[in-house]
Amino acid sequence: MRKLLLVILIIPALAGASVAQKKEPRFDDFPVAGRSSGKPSRLNLSSHAQARMFRTMLRDVAKKGANFAGHYAIGYWGCGTECLRIGIVNLRTGQAYVSPFYASVGVAYRADSRLLIVAPQEQIRELYGDDAPEYLHPRYYVLRGNKLVLVYPESDEARESEIYWK
Repeated sequence: MRKLLLVILIIPALAGASVAQKKEPRFDDFPVAGRSSGKPSRLNLSSHAQARMFRTMLRDVAKKGANFAGHYAIGYWGCGTECLRIGIVNLRTGQAYVSPFYASVGVAYRADSRLLIVAPQEQIRELYGDDAPEYLHPRYYVLRGNKLVLVYPESDEARESEIYWK
């Protein structure tokens, strides 16, 4: 009987611990040291399969300067109704990346963090109020090495990400 009681008390505690670990990430959870300044490297159009197709947009993104993860420039452009493409340029190397996924309401990022939020909750509320479509929810990606890795929610269909650069 004592063992059963112990199991009944421990399982909810463990379940609560796992839920606490699956909270929405914050920018401060993924800091970067320093911010790149100076002249960016020339855009490398062969660094990504779609870089040449979006060269003007990627060059405009690079002109903004470092605004993501220390030495990256990030931006987005329209690709239709409720459709945004995300472009990232490594300002040190000139390597470019165009996301394999689309955003529908916008993105949030900071120069001092590796976290990228696609469809931030604040922007969803601003556009839809309480009537947001069920499919629309924030997705949290972290820049790890040369990949954007989905870290929350873990069950999203877009979990697999492609390698940024060749």
